[in-house]
Amino acid sequence: MLTKRLPIVLFVGAVLVAAAAGYAYFLATPGSSAPGELSASGTIEATHVLIAPELAGKVAEVLVKEGDAVHPLQFGPFGVEQDVHRQVAGQVA
Repeated sequence: MLTKRLPIVLFVGAVLVAAAAGYAYFLATPGSSAPGELSASGTIEATHVLIAPELAGKVAEVLVKEGDAVHPLQFGPFGVEQDVHRQVAGQVA
């Protein structure tokens, strides 16, 4: 009786070992994602950006053209009329 079940037990054991090895290889391979994670390569381009002013007032001068690259804090308070600066200074003092 044991000799009839031995090949089946060995086959099932080999299948389980192969499945565990394949899963371990999948998780260890660079670039593979864990379940629930998304992985992709490419370029992300924003097509719509919302911009809101931090201060109310009129723009005295536009210092950049469309398509120019800008960096954070590149302009400071430039381009806003002076009365707005006075209002801000009055609120800070």
